[in-house]
Amino acid sequence: MKTDVSIIGAGPAGLMASIFSAKAGAKTAVVEANSSAGRKLLHTGRTRCNLTHAGSVGDFIKAYAPFGRFLRHSLYEFSRDDLREYFAQHKLETKVEKNGCIFPITDRASDVVHVLVDDERTLSVRFLYGRRVQNLEKDQDGFVLHANGERITACSSGESV
Repeated sequence: MKTDVSIIGAGPAGLMASIFSAKAGAKTAVVEANSSAGRKLLHTGRTRCNLTHAGSVGDFIKAYAPFGRFLRHSLYEFSRDDLREYFAQHKLETKVEKNGCIFPITDRASDVVHVLVDDERTLSVRFLYGRRVQNLEKDQDGFVLHANGERITACSSGESV
């Protein structure tokens, strides 16, 4: 199988990465060892899914010291407000609690997973469930993932089949 972008893991970062990749026009696949996407996400915030925090970017950077500086660019490129707007555009409003934690208005992590997976399906992201990546290597065309005996190529040239 050939893709432009292959993402290992259907957790929150993998799901968002695949959405942005597909929106940019890349043929995208998500390789996931589990049988469904977002399994750990379903348990976050006691199944309510604490999406983000109302603190400033500076607060985030301090909270993640010594790695906060590494996150700076990402936090400015896609802020907590951008995240809230993304979910609002997909008809899932959010709320800020007294402690600054931001949750979906429904208090259900499953609603968050549904929004992400539905958006990916709309964007034709391909999911490869039940495949554990055993090896990743660079070749002349890009990168090759070996998962459960299957060869998945992410082409650096932009050519995909």
